[in-house]
Amino acid sequence: MIHSSTEHIPDILTISDLQQFLQISRSTAYRLIREKKIGHIRIGNSIRIPRKYVAEYLQQGLVPVEDSNERCYNSNKESVGNASLSEEGVQYDR
Repeated sequence: MIHSSTEHIPDILTISDLQQFLQISRSTAYRLIREKKIGHIRIGNSIRIPRKYVAEYLQQGLVPVEDSNERCYNSNKESVGNASLSEEGVQYDR
């Protein structure tokens, strides 16, 4: 299930939580961390992602494109589905 807002997720996420929230693979989650596309903190060997960094990633990575389908694209122009940004977060059309 994709959430329409980051308010529904914990204040601090694990890699597993990030995977579930963004519906991405484990390797993609680690790549986002490694490439510093999503901010994080380390506690020992553990990675934790504050909710605010996920929200920042979504706002930076999704750029609305005007077309008949109102599809959104990330900065690499890859389709990420029918979505739009609002003050409440990312809104997904189903």
